[in-house]
Amino acid sequence: MEDKIQNIVSRAIDRLNELLPTGQSLPKERTTTLLGRGGRLDSMGFVNFLVALEEELEKQLGITATLADEVMMDGLSTVGELHEVLARVVRSRRSPDGITTV
Repeated sequence: MEDKIQNIVSRAIDRLNELLPTGQSLPKERTTTLLGRGGRLDSMGFVNFLVALEEELEKQLGITATLADEVMMDGLSTVGELHEVLARVVRSRRSPDGITTV
């Protein structure tokens, strides 16, 4: 499952980087700070990133989720913390037999 989460995050970052000005791309390292002190994204960039993540989650795993609610509850600030949020969302939407529930 970790590989799938990594791919979703990676593809969403690729999509976001297409929208960002040259030289302001978001690194894919788990330690990259997204928001707050030293954060790489402004509020609009973060919203665009969440939308890209939601679209990739649905496209790759068939899971529809509103990640803003999950992110706000967790006080997310790094790419690594985002991985944890996505893993929790995926686990909560999958039944024991591996079938996705929506």
